[in-house]
Amino acid sequence: MEFVGVDAKHRARLGFSSIRHLKLVSPDISLDCDMPSGSPEAPVKRDVTLAVNQKVIVNGVVEITVVAVKGEQVRVGLEAPDEIHIFREEVHAEILQESIQVAQKESELTGDELPLPSLDLEDEPPAE
Repeated sequence: MEFVGVDAKHRARLGFSSIRHLKLVSPDISLDCDMPSGSPEAPVKRDVTLAVNQKVIVNGVVEITVVAVKGEQVRVGLEAPDEIHIFREEVHAEILQESIQVAQKESELTGDELPLPSLDLEDEPPAE
């Protein structure tokens, strides 16, 4: 999810893009949307506009609520089960970089080749 902007009615525009199938539901705005699977080169994208206190639910488990809109700033609340980790983009990039450095050090110590990174697409059907 990314912040796209604020419209003239002070509603937040949130952008969703994914390479996997996503189901977006919002009882607040009568949204029931199935986003099909995309690809890393061409993710599927969808913008959703929400007013304060409106929410969208992703895949039935992650709830995103617009808490406040002040000028061009939007505060969102996220609710998800403990097993789902949600990070800001820059924090996720930091974690990924640290993981790569650890793997490189382990590889140097053991002499093993580093495995190629996985996109973890086990749920996806094989490409034809």
